[in-house]
Amino acid sequence: MPNDPRPAPDSPERPGPPQSTLSAEQLLTRMLELLSTRRQISDVDLDAVRSLAPDADVDLDGPRLRRIARLTPQWRYLLQFDPDEPIGPMLHLEFFDSQGGVDAPLTEIAHIDLDQFSARMRTIGFAEQEIADELGGSRGRDFTAGDLRVTVTSIGEADSPADSVAHRCIRSITVR
Repeated sequence: MPNDPRPAPDSPERPGPPQSTLSAEQLLTRMLELLSTRRQISDVDLDAVRSLAPDADVDLDGPRLRRIARLTPQWRYLLQFDPDEPIGPMLHLEFFDSQGGVDAPLTEIAHIDLDQFSARMRTIGFAEQEIADELGGSRGRDFTAGDLRVTVTSIGEADSPADSVAHRCIRSITVR
């Protein structure tokens, strides 16, 4: 993946991507549905990826796909699929703050949090392993089923209060 595939922050000269008709919850539910029937990355094709977010901007280059859309005034998503990635085929979904600075609270888009997503992944047959950060806390989780590996990174819902900091929300999902 490029160093930072996210677009520049929105500005009056650059109004940003179109509004998505899907919520973050719907995107995550569609990702779970896609993963429930796949056990290797070669089972994921362009049509399946297009079905995740049919309304978003499309930047198609050969077999690759890149979509960006606005979820809320503050939050966007990026969906990328590259079957020819140098280190192997990859599907990536990321939620990011449109202002490009310190992350806004994820409360608006955190209707499926990391624990809920993890429970659903276990239900559809994935084994789970915690990803620790450098301080020993949780940075996310790795899931495996067959030859398919799914890495989910997380961040706290907000900078305060403490229960919002501890509430882990999905930041990105990478499927290989």
